[in-house]
Parts: sequence; structure tokens; C-alpha cells
Amino acid sequence: MRTPLLITLAFGLSTGLAAAQDLIVSGDGIRVDQMTGGPVYSLGSDRTLTPGAIFDTIETTWTEIGTIDDVVLSRAGQLIGIIADVEGREIFLPVENANLVSTPDQEFAFVTDMSVEELEATAP
Repeated sequence: MRTPLLITLAFGLSTGLAAAQDLIVSGDGIRVDQMTGGPVYSLGSDRTLTPGAIFDTIETTWTEIGTIDDVVLSRAGQLIGIIADVEGREIFLPVENANLVSTPDQEFAFVTDMSVEELEATAP
């Protein structure tokens, strides 16, 4: 008698998860899957990142140095950094050294003032 109940519960749960994948987040919310795979750019050695600066375009002077592999949150749920694939190496890039770029066409990227060499030096 428990088997039909378990199957019903499992089906209901899987249906709910499938529906959650199609859910559109309104307002200022950004889903992780909207960011992962997005590019990581470097401003270049002659420019300094302003913490908290807001970018809504990807500038032609930036150099693409990697991709966003994952997002790292604190236990309190705050974004503390990203895991970036830079030249085949996973590197933690804290938010103190990177800003989110959100373009009008819903593309997301991160930009940093660190060079590839500086990022690789921080990798374990």
C-alpha cells in the first residue's frame, strides 16, 4: 500500500522540479544558470575596478579571459565570488575583485581588474 503513495509523491516532486526549471524570476533576481557559462573579462592593466560599479555593456577594450563555471554564496546567501575557468584552471574570483555585468539583452558576465597571471597566482 505504501508503494503507490511513494510513487505519487515522487511523481509530484519531479513534476514540481521540472516546473521550477521553467520558472521566470521577476524583479532583480538572477538565476545561477543565467550566469554560468558567461564570459569573464579583464579591464586591462591600465584600469582599476571600482567596487560596486554597475556595468550594463561589455566594453570593446575588455579582454575575455575565461568563463563563469559556478557561483559561490556565503552561508547567509550572499554572493561572495565565482569560480572561473581561466585557461583551463578553476580559479576563485571574489566579488571584491569583480563586478557583475548585466546587459539589456539579459546576458551576464563578470569583469575584473586582475590579469590572467594575477588570477593564476591565486589558484591553489
